[in-house]
Amino acid sequence: MAKSTVKTFVEQFVALVKGDEAAATAAKVERQRIAALNTAFHNANGDLVDKEQRVQDAEDYVVKCRLNHGREISNRQSYVSNLIAATEKVKDAQEALEAHQLLISTLKAEIDM
Repeated sequence: MAKSTVKTFVEQFVALVKGDEAAATAAKVERQRIAALNTAFHNANGDLVDKEQRVQDAEDYVVKCRLNHGREISNRQSYVSNLIAATEKVKDAQEALEAHQLLISTLKAEIDM
């Protein structure tokens, strides 16, 4: 065998071996990527129920504060402070829900790639 033929054979053999290893590694990494994304997606969907419930609970609490929990308003400043704090909790819960929904959308887009 000529020296150039041996070199070509060796180069082709190395390319074949490395290529197969790279392809196998890429396939393994892809399976790991999809598994990680699917797990995160399903966990996030489960957490979505809790986030929605927090918004509902916060909205219900605003109603109670607005009605001063069925009692007379003896301290107007406290009444207003409690109502504003309750309203802020609704806003915080809604923002957390929106951020969580964005996370779910992002994960879904990555899975669908």
